[in-house]
Amino acid sequence: MDRVLPKYYIIKNDIIKKINNNELAPHQPLPSERELIDSYNVSRITVRRAIDELVKEGYVYKVSGKGSFVNKNTSKQNLNTVHSYTEEITNQGKKPSRKLLKTAVEKGSYEICEKLDLLENENIFVLERVYYADEKPLCLTKAYLPYNQFSNIECFDFAGNSLYNVLENFYNIKITRATQVIEAASSKDEISELLEVEDGHPLLLFNTTTYGQKDGVEFPIEYFISYYKTDNMKYVIEQSR
Repeated sequence: MDRVLPKYYIIKNDIIKKINNNELAPHQPLPSERELIDSYNVSRITVRRAIDELVKEGYVYKVSGKGSFVNKNTSKQNLNTVHSYTEEITNQGKKPSRKLLKTAVEKGSYEICEKLDLLENENIFVLERVYYADEKPLCLTKAYLPYNQFSNIECFDFAGNSLYNVLENFYNIKITRATQVIEAASSKDEISELLEVEDGHPLLLFNTTTYGQKDGVEFPIEYFISYYKTDNMKYVIEQSR
């Protein structure tokens, strides 16, 4: 199943690309709502949602009565915001792509089922992929999802589709938050081969549980393990006191 990306999402990503390519400079105003409506042939609601998403992700700020402006220092990844890897790569002004390694519906182990609030041996959907940024390997990710919440998800083409796009726009999930454990790791064997690095190459290992909401109820929608190359992108943690 292929699904068309939402129009607000297309507008948002086009603006992010222009920011990252320096077509829109810090503190420069965005095109007006009317200009965006005419350019993309969309409604005012769609344009406002795209701008609201840009504000939420830190790319844009609003000035009352004057419009929306490009924020300063936008080329970063904030660990306080839940992004898909597709969004993360796009937000860096790079072209995302994926290599599909595995999709399967399996009986979950005790450890995986515990992460997803399932009983042992309940069905889970397994999705394993390598993500690329500008055709260079970025990370190897193995994701587990509760199949009772996402029946027939194995029918989607995940070589071409963003998982979060499918969850949000087909299954009507509102992604709410994620908990992550991040630790240092070294590449070896199959991981080295897939990420095109030597054994011993430093990696970041992410163990993440992502939560979503449907019909007012929040539940774990995904647990994933990701081996992430440290030489392609940087993460920034913003803290306040």
